[in-house]
This record gives sequence, structure tokens and C-alpha cells, in this order.
Amino acid sequence: MARDVDLILYGATGFTGGLIAHHLAQRAADTRWLIAGRRRDALERLAQQLADAPDAVSPPVDVAVADVARPRTLRDLTARGRALLTTVGPYDRLGLPVAEACVASGTDYLDITGEPAYVRTLIRRFDADARARDLRLVPCCGFDSVPHDLGVWLAVEALGGSQDAPLRARGYVQGKGGLSGGTLGSAFEAIAGPRALMRSMRGLPLPRRADRRQRLESPRLARDRNARADGGAWVVPLPTIDPQIVLRSAALLPSYGPDFTYGHYAAARGLPRLMIGSAAVAMAIAAAQLPPTRALLRRQLPQPGSGPDADRRARGRFRGRYAVETRTHTVRRAIAEVAGGDPGYGETARMAAESALCLVADRDQLPSGGGVLTPAAAMGARLAERLRAIGMTLEIVDGPS
Repeated sequence: MARDVDLILYGATGFTGGLIAHHLAQRAADTRWLIAGRRRDALERLAQQLADAPDAVSPPVDVAVADVARPRTLRDLTARGRALLTTVGPYDRLGLPVAEACVASGTDYLDITGEPAYVRTLIRRFDADARARDLRLVPCCGFDSVPHDLGVWLAVEALGGSQDAPLRARGYVQGKGGLSGGTLGSAFEAIAGPRALMRSMRGLPLPRRADRRQRLESPRLARDRNARADGGAWVVPLPTIDPQIVLRSAALLPSYGPDFTYGHYAAARGLPRLMIGSAAVAMAIAAAQLPPTRALLRRQLPQPGSGPDADRRARGRFRGRYAVETRTHTVRRAIAEVAGGDPGYGETARMAAESALCLVADRDQLPSGGGVLTPAAAMGARLAERLRAIGMTLEIVDGPS
């Protein structure tokens, strides 16, 4: 089948998929794209909503039916486009057939996963083949992990990169926002039982070179003066996939130098608030390890496809600060800030949509090379420009000193 579109949005009728579709309708004037999912009736309703939207600039979109349980439909779907963005999770269970179909079809792939075990599987299964075929597979194109990956990249670039000196970097994240049923379900499956928890805690495979190394710094609870511009904050390690994505960027990009260390933290003005949040997460993880409490927690989760309403998303926001320093005869430091609105859904949808448009519309301006890549390694400067154009903050707030 001939490739009749540039971009395929798979899972368009889900909560986040719908937000992405509406953003693409506002931004994809010169991009051919279609929406895909399991139910034609739901897809046709969404297509009509997109066509009727007063701020739509894209032409009417086509619809296509495909199901992860029917591999032939995925192969037919992926063969139609140059790139596919999937929002169908949990990815550890539902993402692999989509990625496999993309690789078989020679189609670039993006997703919004935050599941370490799934990204590890992508790397193990498809990295070598994608590199050989110059295919780009780019997971984690939402709040996990675009702001953090690009924030560290911006600070490294502000320092001019590092050819021979070690770089030490830290990220500090603050924010509030609602979570959808799909995201909560994916997060729960990643910790549901000792085996799943251990898989989630393992690091991602990194390209190995004898003259370069990347590592996480030892976790700590501390007060850090770089965490906020107005006097610092208390910080506690943030156990997400984001630090692993930053380390993979450091392994893929020469500018991160021969010795790169990263720490990723949640930041708050007051220690009690930080400790309460950490304790709540620890209790949820502990409860998910035992079958009776795990079943109880599963029953409390909202249904996939649900999420915060527009008013609640409008109140959401996030800010990340990313400090990178190198020590030779003197200390040189750069601090980048990345900020935006609701992290879980509003900005995740916009970041994912712009990542997908970047991969298809700006391909000639992107770094060469394929594989399982990070947002910074695949799209760095061009994606940063796109996110600034839609109103997100990506800037250097403290230059080299």
C-alpha cells in the first residue's frame, strides 16, 4: 500500500488522544494525517468534531480501524504513514505490537509512555534494526520526558558541551495537575507486584564506549539552592523514567562529555509537604505488592478514557529547573527552565503532537541516524523551537559563570 499520509495518530478517541487530535487540527495545516483506533463510529464522530472546530486549520482527516489484537490491521495501518504516534497503553501490554508493526513497515514511531520496562523492551528488540534502517523510534514524548530531557540538553548546549571535563546535572520539578484513568492504570501496572516493581526499577540499556560513562548520582534528601530562583528548596529523588531518558541522551550525544552524572528531584518550599507526598507514594507502592490490597487499589482507579475536565486542566502547571556544571580550573554553570500548563494532559498532548509534527515536517532539519532515540537526541533544537512557538517556556535563566 502506498504511503498516503505523513502522520497517523493511533488511539485518537482516548482521552489524551482526543486532546492531541484537536491540537493537530490547529497546527497541521500542511501535514497529511489520519486518526485510527478500534471503533469506526467513535473515530468518525471525532473527525466531524475536528472538522467543525472553529480554530481548525487542517483539512478533514481520514479514519482507519486497527486493533492491537489483530496484527494484520496494524501492518496495514502503519504502511500508510511516514510516522505513527500511539497513545494506546498500558504500553508494556499494548505498545509492543504497534512498535513491531512500525518497524516492519519502515515507519517512524512515537509514544507518550512513562513505563521503563516497556522502553527497555523497545531498545532490546528494535534498536539495532532501527539504526540499520535509519528509523526513528522515540518513546516518552509527553511530560515523561520531554521537559526534563530538553531542559538538560539546553543547559549542556549553553555551556558549549564538554569534550574532556565531567558534567554534573540536576533537575528539579514542581507542578500540579490531574491524571487520567489511562495514565493511572499504566502507572499502577508498572508497580503491581514485586516482579513488575523490580522491572520498573531497572535502568535502561545505554550505548557503551570505553571513553565515556553516564550514571545517576546517589539519591538524597536535601535543601538545594539551585532548585528555585528565589532561595532554593527542599528536594527528594523523583523515581520516574525521566532520569533514565536523560542518561540515554547523554550516551547518544557527544556534547554531554566523557563523564556525565544526573540527579532528578521533586522540589518544594516546605519539607513537610514534600515528605507527605513521598510517604503517599511509598504507601501506594507497598499496597500494590500484596494481592488483597492490590485488588482494592485497582478497583479505585478511574476508567481508561476518563480525565480531568478543561477547568481543572487550566489550573495545572509545571516548572522544571535544570542545572548543569563543569569543574576544571573554575566552575562553569548553566541553568535552564522549562515551564508550561497542565503537565499530565494539556501539555503532554501538545508536546506529543509537536514531537510528531517535528518528526514528519522538519525531518530535513533533524540530526541524522536512527534507533530507539530520546526526544533530545532525535529532535533537540527543532522541537525546542516548536514548543516555544506554542507558548511553553524553554530558556536559559543563568548562563555560564
